[in-house]
Amino acid sequence: MKTGRPFFRSRPAVAASSALIALFLSAAVLAPLVAPRDPNAVDLEKINLPPSRDHWFGTDDKGRDVFSRVVYGGRVSLSIGAAATVLALGIGTAVGFAGGYFGGRLDHLLQVVVDITLAFPSLLLAIAITVVLGPGFFTVFLALALAGWASLARLVRGEVISLKQREYVLAARSSGGSSAVIIARHLLPNCLPILLVAASLKVGGFILGEAALSFLDLGVRPPTAAWGFMISAGREYLRSAPWMTVFPGLALAAVVLAFNLLGDAVRDRLDPKLEVR
Repeated sequence: MKTGRPFFRSRPAVAASSALIALFLSAAVLAPLVAPRDPNAVDLEKINLPPSRDHWFGTDDKGRDVFSRVVYGGRVSLSIGAAATVLALGIGTAVGFAGGYFGGRLDHLLQVVVDITLAFPSLLLAIAITVVLGPGFFTVFLALALAGWASLARLVRGEVISLKQREYVLAARSSGGSSAVIIARHLLPNCLPILLVAASLKVGGFILGEAALSFLDLGVRPPTAAWGFMISAGREYLRSAPWMTVFPGLALAAVVLAFNLLGDAVRDRLDPKLEVR
């Protein structure tokens, strides 16, 4: 008996998440046009004003417009999330293919590196890298990628080990095809679905990781707007000015949830066997 699909994996939820991602991406790209004010403009005469027609999300402890800072903070979070995903996917795919296809001592050595990396919680590893290299935009996305590539490498390795035993791969190898040709023409195209699913799920995790680093004052440097830093700065004003924390927190939660829902939808579409019934 079919029980139906959970609401959060239904088509309306997927459509809503896609629309939300498109909205945040558009706002990030068009931030100078969307934001009504300079996100870093200090106005000491407008400190901690509540949401109003002039300031939709209120103002913070320095009189800066919270809505403008949320918009520009989305640009930072989405940029770092996308950059970290691309780098982690590149490293993980290369390591996974090298170990899974060639095997032997190379695979053993690479898996030792993967196991060591996975032995550390990803956030703690990212914090350690950021502390060593110093905070900043480049450091944050590099730290997140270096902390997140290992799980992708293990995923790709397992898929490659399975695919290289398929008949079409064995036929290509027996006909004299080189390793580069077999990987490029047969293995990589068949790994693209799982890579696409992993990437869509990783973006949300990296955005959350960037917010965590910013919350700990290890992210991009002030006065650059970042959701995690805004949430951290608003902790002291939770009673008197809760909008300083609520609005960037809602933006962060909405984006992460939207990417996770989209990742589930992509997985269901590419592998119907995983679909909940």
